[in-house]
Amino acid sequence: MQGHVHSSFFYGYFFTQFPGGLLAERFGGKLIIGAFFSLSTVATFLTPVAARINFGLLIVVRILCGIGSVCSH
Repeated sequence: MQGHVHSSFFYGYFFTQFPGGLLAERFGGKLIIGAFFSLSTVATFLTPVAARINFGLLIVVRILCGIGSVCSH
């Protein structure tokens, strides 16, 4: 189970690198970085709540956290 939780972050991160770059080119870096950081922040805060509710929800929240972390590197 722990492996699934950890890998779900990287699935979200991996599959949105290219679209994140395209969005940054189209709409500008400030807007996209702000949006992705906001998504990552909200998903990080929701992680403990999701872990208490349901394992599947935890996986979804960790994927969202990975998506939000795309623009941080």
